[in-house]
Amino acid sequence: MNLKDYEEANRKIAYFNREHQRIDNENNTKERAIHNKYWDLKRDLEDKERKEKDVIEELYNSQKQGLKEKALPYHEILKATERIFKFIDIHIGYHLFFYLIPRNDLPLYISQIDEYEKEFFESLLKGNSWPDPFLKLLSYEYYTKYDDTGKYIGNHKVFSEPFHVCVNDKYKNFGFFIVESGKPTNKYSLRLISHSIFKDLSTFERGYPFYDEYHIEIKDLPTKKALMEYFERNKKAIFNKYQIEESITKHEKIEQEYKDALELFKSPEWFLAWLEYKKDYYTNHYSGGTETKEYKVIVQKITEYKNLAKLTTPAPCL
Repeated sequence: MNLKDYEEANRKIAYFNREHQRIDNENNTKERAIHNKYWDLKRDLEDKERKEKDVIEELYNSQKQGLKEKALPYHEILKATERIFKFIDIHIGYHLFFYLIPRNDLPLYISQIDEYEKEFFESLLKGNSWPDPFLKLLSYEYYTKYDDTGKYIGNHKVFSEPFHVCVNDKYKNFGFFIVESGKPTNKYSLRLISHSIFKDLSTFERGYPFYDEYHIEIKDLPTKKALMEYFERNKKAIFNKYQIEESITKHEKIEQEYKDALELFKSPEWFLAWLEYKKDYYTNHYSGGTETKEYKVIVQKITEYKNLAKLTTPAPCL
């Protein structure tokens, strides 16, 4: 071993290191070139793919929209027909299912229902026709510990009558009440209370008459007299704020729809369609519905009404 060998070794190692670097640089250059080449190709392909997908999606959306527009009139027919069915639900309600059960089963159910339904079913057993839908009386009940003079007499139920009635018929009622508020200072509350046989149609808005037997709290004051005077002074503004006249007009239009629906259901064909609608409900929208007694009776009645529909006589349960 001598110094010349050492120097030669250093030169060779330096040369080899330079070669390594050169090869690395050349390889990196080649890899970048390949990457750029295929990156451009991938980008071009992705652009083509996106454009082709856009064309397909545009066609898809156009076809779907076209089908929706073509189906729209038929959806409107279904919606209007189902609204008619709902009017019949209101007219007959759950009573129909008791009615559909054979007459000799009715006494069993009469023993399980309150006074109003008891009279209703006893009337049916005598062969009478269907009454108008039951509408709650225009009154307000609450519990108080005091009498009208403010004397403590213990907790008891009070039935309050309206001091101003806006409307009261077999389809709707509402009026203004003065009741205890439960507050220490403003002890009395002015409230608008309403009922409607159409409350389940989701037609009326919260905060206005007929919304699901809605109680609207208007004003609290210390005395009944103060509230009476407040009402008389602000009657016009209150009627405007709570859309009293508009609500009555809106309700009367629905009443006419209801009457028109009842005329349709004098036809066995319409009543059969309603039974089919109920069958579909128990089959597809009610868990275990096909196991219920109502479903079995409905299926039985559908068979009967298919025969009846061939005739021209009115449906007997209307």
